[in-house]
Amino acid sequence: MKRGFLQISFAWLFALIVGGFILFLAIYASTNIIQTQQTVVDSATAKEIGVLLNPLETGFETGKSNSLTLATDTRIYNRCNNDGFFGRQIIKVSQMSFNKWTDTNVDVGFSNKYLFSENYVEGKKFLLFSKPFEFPFKVTDIIYLTSADKKYCFKDPPSDIEDEISNINQENLLLSNCPSNSVNVCFSSGSDCNITVNYNSRYVEKNNERMYFYTDALMYAAIFSEKEIYECQLKRVM
Repeated sequence: MKRGFLQISFAWLFALIVGGFILFLAIYASTNIIQTQQTVVDSATAKEIGVLLNPLETGFETGKSNSLTLATDTRIYNRCNNDGFFGRQIIKVSQMSFNKWTDTNVDVGFSNKYLFSENYVEGKKFLLFSKPFEFPFKVTDIIYLTSADKKYCFKDPPSDIEDEISNINQENLLLSNCPSNSVNVCFSSGSDCNITVNYNSRYVEKNNERMYFYTDALMYAAIFSEKEIYECQLKRVM
């Protein structure tokens, strides 16, 4: 006739089960809301980048610069698609959230923009400048995207290239006083060159691959781009 030490009524047991289920639903819903909101933020950022490209495509200056500063560490993915008549420029954004990179399937595309960069650039501040592509008349504006954290040191460039870089006045394009971790862009032979530009033969050698260029606008494109992106965008431009 002795009773057990711990007795839990059916009502309490039911309350615990239902409470746990409600807590699970709340956590699940909160996680989905956060992921959805992050997708919205990533998409909005990608569209903001597209809007930022517009001022770089207007006017007749030979080189214009602009910047984009974001609140958190961000990766801007550059994708090029050749489908259709002019193909598409695709921008995808991933941001650091809760110590991991967000993963969204939302791509923002443009049919009239030509962005040259690495597969993705990472940081909080991004720098862009543009040059008109002429063949021989102006076809379009080519835009170059880099991270402010990545410095490019131009060594022994021709005088007109040196003057142009000075006039652009972009903080990560250097002609002297280069930090040790700079990407060295050499216009003559050297042992510490990350990128070599053969200005006479019109090609850029990078990662043991050559990218040929016709104008200075394409030379910069080859310097800042991966070969896959360079060739895809060049087909779109042509």
